[in-house]
Amino acid sequence: CSSDLIRPLGMKQQQKVSDLLTNLKVSAADRKDVHVVVAQGEIVCILGVRISDSVKVSKDTHHALSIRWSSATHEQ
Repeated sequence: CSSDLIRPLGMKQQQKVSDLLTNLKVSAADRKDVHVVVAQGEIVCILGVRISDSVKVSKDTHHALSIRWSSATHEQ
């Protein structure tokens, strides 16, 4: 992905992923476990955090993709 921008659901303007995570109070330790979904060079989802407004479901939606994400944690 050429940039780290996303237009979060409901917003008109793009925002840096790092700024969004800061605003949502995602800790630095948790950020290493953040995963993004990219389609055609655009960040369309930050898994478990937010989707892009560009991929929201609307009355014109014909197809949808469901992603189930599980992050295993290992304590040592």
